[in-house]
Amino acid sequence: ITVTAPEASNTVTVSVSLSVGEITIGTGTTSNNSFPINTNWHDERTQVIYLASEIGVPFTINRLRLYVTTVPGQRLNNWTIRMKHTNLNSFEDPAWESTGWTVCYQANRTISTTGWVTFDFTTPFAYNGTSNLMIDFSFNNSFYTTAGACRVTNVGSVRTIYYYTDSGYGNPLLWTGYTPPPNSATTIPNI
Repeated sequence: ITVTAPEASNTVTVSVSLSVGEITIGTGTTSNNSFPINTNWHDERTQVIYLASEIGVPFTINRLRLYVTTVPGQRLNNWTIRMKHTNLNSFEDPAWESTGWTVCYQANRTISTTGWVTFDFTTPFAYNGTSNLMIDFSFNNSFYTTAGACRVTNVGSVRTIYYYTDSGYGNPLLWTGYTPPPNSATTIPNI
C-alpha cells in the first residue's frame, strides 16, 4: 500500500501481511491403513483432491499435518509430498497425474507418535485460492513391516487414488497414467 499525504512530497510505503493460520480439512475419526502411510508394502503412492471450498483463501502453504492413528512399522524412505493446482473435482477416470508438481517435502522420515504429525516444507506452495488442490504422497522402501494408519473423512465422491506394491513398478514418483492401475476411494486423509 502506498500512501501520499497531500501537503507532503514524501511517499510512505507500508507492507501489509495477512496470516491465515491453520486450516483443517476433514473431521472424520475413522482410521485407514491403505493410504498414505501403508508400510505393509515396499512402495505406496496416493493422490488426493482437496476442494477450493474446503481451503477457502489464497495463501502460502508452509507445512502439512496428517492425523496418524497407527505408527508405521518402519521409516518412510524418500517420503515425498507434492502439490499442484487442478481443475478436477474428483477422479472420474482414475489415472496418475505426472506433471506440474511442486515438491514441497522430501526426506527419509520416521513417524514415531500418533496424533497430528507435521511435515515442514522446504519449498512452500503458493495456493491461488480458486483452483482445487491436488496433493501427492509417496514413499519408496525396499522391504515391508506393519502398516501405519491415518484419520480419513468420507466425502462421497472419488477424490483419492492410491496403489501399493512390493517394488513391482519402480519408483512411485514416476508412475504415470494407468501404470500401475490406481485404486480409488471416497475418503480423503484429514490434513
